[in-house]
Amino acid sequence: MPKQLILLLFIGVLVSCNTVRIPPGKEYTTNKNRAIRKFESARQLARRYQNSAAKEELRKAIRIDDEFVEPWIMLAQMQEEDGNDSLAIKSYEEAVDINPQFFMPAHFKIGKLYFEQGKYKEALESLKYYNKYGQKSGLLSDNHRLLRNCKFAIKSKENPVPFDPENLGANINSKYDEYINSMSVDEQFIIFTVKQPFAGREGQKEVEDFYYASRDSDTSQWNERRKMSRLFNTSGNEGAMFFSPDRSFLVFAACHRSDSYGGCDLYISYKKAQQWTKPKNMGKTVNSRKWDSHPTIGSDNKTIYFVSTRGGGEGSADIWKTTMIDEGKWSQPQNIGRPVNTSKNEYYPFIHPDNNTLYFSSVGHTGMGGLDFFMTQQEDGEWQEPQNLGYPINTHRDELGLQVNAAGNLAFISTDRLQGYGRFDIYSFDLPQIFRPEPVTYMKGIVYDQNTKKKLRARFELIDLETEEVITNAHSDGRTGEFLLSIPTNKNYALNVKKEGYLFYSETFELKGVHSQTEPYKKDIPLKPIEVGETVVLNNIFFEYDEYELLPSSKVELNRLVDLLENNPEMYIRIQGHTDSQGDEAYNEKLSENRAKSVYDFLVEHGISEERLSYKGFGESQPIADNDTEKGRAKNRRTEFEVIQK
Repeated sequence: MPKQLILLLFIGVLVSCNTVRIPPGKEYTTNKNRAIRKFESARQLARRYQNSAAKEELRKAIRIDDEFVEPWIMLAQMQEEDGNDSLAIKSYEEAVDINPQFFMPAHFKIGKLYFEQGKYKEALESLKYYNKYGQKSGLLSDNHRLLRNCKFAIKSKENPVPFDPENLGANINSKYDEYINSMSVDEQFIIFTVKQPFAGREGQKEVEDFYYASRDSDTSQWNERRKMSRLFNTSGNEGAMFFSPDRSFLVFAACHRSDSYGGCDLYISYKKAQQWTKPKNMGKTVNSRKWDSHPTIGSDNKTIYFVSTRGGGEGSADIWKTTMIDEGKWSQPQNIGRPVNTSKNEYYPFIHPDNNTLYFSSVGHTGMGGLDFFMTQQEDGEWQEPQNLGYPINTHRDELGLQVNAAGNLAFISTDRLQGYGRFDIYSFDLPQIFRPEPVTYMKGIVYDQNTKKKLRARFELIDLETEEVITNAHSDGRTGEFLLSIPTNKNYALNVKKEGYLFYSETFELKGVHSQTEPYKKDIPLKPIEVGETVVLNNIFFEYDEYELLPSSKVELNRLVDLLENNPEMYIRIQGHTDSQGDEAYNEKLSENRAKSVYDFLVEHGISEERLSYKGFGESQPIADNDTEKGRAKNRRTEFEVIQK
């Protein structure tokens, strides 16, 4: 495993164990005094940090007596500390070949070093030996963990998962290092970090800057990358930028700034009228005096998962989460706990747009070695036991950050283990089926004033009709009216779009039972100013066939209507029921009136004065679509309200 990783945000994770020095003793495994003197000389030199000279003395001792175990062990330890793992293995193996029982930790060290090189079968032999004979050593728990990982790695290599990565190309990647940060739900926009040489600050050899790229609408190829503005790129170190799914704000990490609380803090910027605000430290509620980084934002546009080394967690680096209470105000971060976090380190969380599937890197769970990619999902609000993504997605090296598209079928990683344009490049690959999240589609378009065509900033709420839970909060851009909304499949939703001074807009997404990618919704939304005579179709009012009792799933829409009337106390409305043309005309009129009255009764029961309400059934007399098709008839079976007075 590499002994160092990426400047700033990619903290190296090393499997650590206490180096065991050989205590001085009166008896050695040699009776040759010249060899003993050389060994003692090496010990003295090492105490004075003259390591090169110490190693030369050890080699001289070995040349005098190559059966002298102690210098082999000390040489191996020094080679290990230097990062010369292959040489260290050879030296440890020489020692155990001479006397396998003399220094039992050598077996563990051999196993550990082979494991870190991905030589699992060689590692297994030494780890098994230590497991059998090293019962008195304090390294036994670490040996058990490595033995478990080694067996898993061997089995994983015998049963590889599909993995055929494709480089994103020269418009994204370069001779420098690229690390993926964030991708939009519609896959048309990507943010990434580039590490490249820097000559501006004394002692600083490299700097990380943010870049972005968009796709060509005709070819779907990535356009040439562009560097983000100085608002985000400074002479200091920033990284791990993540956009909220609706693109209304972004969060990134920056280190050692004058307003920092710790080593690295999270910073936030909001989009206001097509301009990004100056990034601000997220404050001491979110940030700590330790290291805070690797943010990822849920599709609800208010939950941030991130990594922190603050106290009170499971290990030194854990995944935490905070939730937006109001713009600029965040909840006290909570450690998401086990089984995700371990006593080791977890990094690079990515919460999928389904808001239920979390990908992350960990050294604490059973894996191939170093940081492996894992996936976990929530059931009844509890994270389940993480799954290792398998070989060759994972290897003995460190795997640094994985993103998955909204459809759930394509993953993106940054890696240096493939032949690319530079060291670390960004690649995509088909994600194996067993590791895929619930697919997510999206809705995009423009919100505008129906009369003036002026673009509007409006609030979107996507609500689970079954649980009444608000799945997503989002806003359209105040200048362009553009919006982008994540819609997880396999549930039925009510969409509510509202703005003060306007009648709300509602939409239904019936996706229950849909487990595959659905076509994106592209729709512009005209909002009607509150004017007498304006009508709104209540698309999320539901009745059983041929019945007029409101179904529970209607409550979401009706509560929004209650809110509208409470916020506009001068508004008077008439509830209007309509049917299709099937059946008897008189029966249809009566059914539509009873349905309108059911809505009327709900509003009265929830505090709206009867004086402000009326209702009427129109039966089949006012169709808005063709009654010759089922689609048309469905549109005609509707409940709406008309503004009578404002």
